[in-house]
Amino acid sequence: MQLRDHPFMTRISGIRAWPPLWVDTRGPSYRNPVGEVGSLKRVEQHAAIANGLFLWIEHEGESYIGMMHFDDLSFCLLIRQALTENIGLTMKEVGDIDLSSLL
Repeated sequence: MQLRDHPFMTRISGIRAWPPLWVDTRGPSYRNPVGEVGSLKRVEQHAAIANGLFLWIEHEGESYIGMMHFDDLSFCLLIRQALTENIGLTMKEVGDIDLSSLL
């Protein structure tokens, strides 16, 4: 099963974690791309939001940040590891990562 289709990518509330909503790092007045765009540049987890990940991408020469929230902390940690191991891939390629072993 691909990362984008894994059942834990949808929270109990019905909100999907994938793909993240992208925000331009230059501020709110700039356009924000949508979907599996750009290339993954960085993955971070903040201690105050244990079940969330921050992702940085580069798309058309600009930097964007997105956040993913999960209901399950263990799954969040597994996704963090998978994303960290695939820095440099396009977000489409990241979405294609096989997570069958995590079911």
